[in-house]
Amino acid sequence: MTSSTYGLTGNTSTNSFLYLEDVPVDNYELRYSKTGYDARSYFFTVPFTGAGDVNDTLYLLDEGNSTTFVLTVTDKFNQPIEGSIASLLRRYVDDSNQTIYEVVEMMKPSEALDGATPFNAVANTVAYLFRVTDSEGTVLYQGSGSTSNDLSTLYLIDTQIFIKVDTASTPLTSIVELSNYQYTLTNTSADQFWFSFSDPSNVVGEQCLIVTVNNTQTLSEQCSSASSGVLSYTLPAGYNTSYYLAKVKVSNNGDTYTIAASELDYLETNVLTFGVLGLFLLVLNMITFSLIFASRPAVAIIAVILAVVSYGPYMLGMVTISITMQASLFFIGLVVAYFMRDT
Repeated sequence: MTSSTYGLTGNTSTNSFLYLEDVPVDNYELRYSKTGYDARSYFFTVPFTGAGDVNDTLYLLDEGNSTTFVLTVTDKFNQPIEGSIASLLRRYVDDSNQTIYEVVEMMKPSEALDGATPFNAVANTVAYLFRVTDSEGTVLYQGSGSTSNDLSTLYLIDTQIFIKVDTASTPLTSIVELSNYQYTLTNTSADQFWFSFSDPSNVVGEQCLIVTVNNTQTLSEQCSSASSGVLSYTLPAGYNTSYYLAKVKVSNNGDTYTIAASELDYLETNVLTFGVLGLFLLVLNMITFSLIFASRPAVAIIAVILAVVSYGPYMLGMVTISITMQASLFFIGLVVAYFMRDT
């Protein structure tokens, strides 16, 4: 059992117990094995979250039925997801003849290997699902690992498996328990996010609408445990100079899923709106002042710098400048240039 500050190797007793005390607070990997079986990993955090102890079953796979696979998990930009954990869930049938999925292996996709990690499983004949969670335990993905995400085809055939995760949301089609959950998340106007939901099967414990600004500050977090309803948020005054992201998180059987995301990107909108005109004005002023001060290079350089300082923020969409203000700035520049010209 290891963490960033702690490490211990030992054997369990005859009744399968390994007793530890004074274990430091940290994130841990428990690596376990048995003669004739592949080693596997289990990840957990001390102290345990929630009430009571963690009561999970650890599964081993005999070497005779084992095949090595490589799982690669990245975001939509093909970058490793920092702090993510991938779990392999094997399909079983319980005593009530119901299909269940149990976590039999846990992996940490390696950032050094571009999100790749090896694991061992049974090829071709056993059904599996993959689950990817972020550093906070929120489920980012759950599915078969195939591009079609067809849950009826769960056998591992190819030894190279690639999962590309949209870190903003998890498709409900990949979460069997939430297949009847219905929702809509939209930005109904230029300044409002609107989330409506219906849970006829009552499988969701709570749904939350979370709105952040510039990916740094949470503006609102509204939650509801009702079976249907609406959550909305209106942006604050002066909203049209920032980037806003709304996410919907739902809880189901102790797991949290981010199922939807919507954005209002006024930073990009301002750049697209004002960027071309701002660039034109900047170049026009630079050329004009450079020609006027051609005989005085030092003054020409100062004039160009002033033009950049004046029109740069406008070009980036950080400020808006009216046509009258644009003409005034240009005229003032010409007047200053006239009185500073060589005689």
